[in-house]
Amino acid sequence: YSGPGAPPAFLVSHENFTRWHETNVRGQRQSGYVMVTVTLPLGDLCAARFRALGLLAAAFADGTLRPTHGQNVLLRWVKEENLRHLGETAPFVVGAGEGECAA
Repeated sequence: YSGPGAPPAFLVSHENFTRWHETNVRGQRQSGYVMVTVTLPLGDLCAARFRALGLLAAAFADGTLRPTHGQNVLLRWVKEENLRHLGETAPFVVGAGEGECAA
């Protein structure tokens, strides 16, 4: 895999979380907040999963989904204390490469 951000993986292990944190989390100027890149395989996400990602943005960030040049999604204003839960939840939403939404 090349490009910013680790591909989605289930982050139950400390090693997976650490790798995800190193590649997908960047600090903000504002203390206690970070930006998180949610990596989308091939930049694809069906409507149902996009809505679910929007719910995560509302729960853990500022409620906005920012598309990136690399066809991923950036969440801003994520509290550092919410990183573990967000990191464990987002792969389920984007599918972690397993299965697709029904057409």
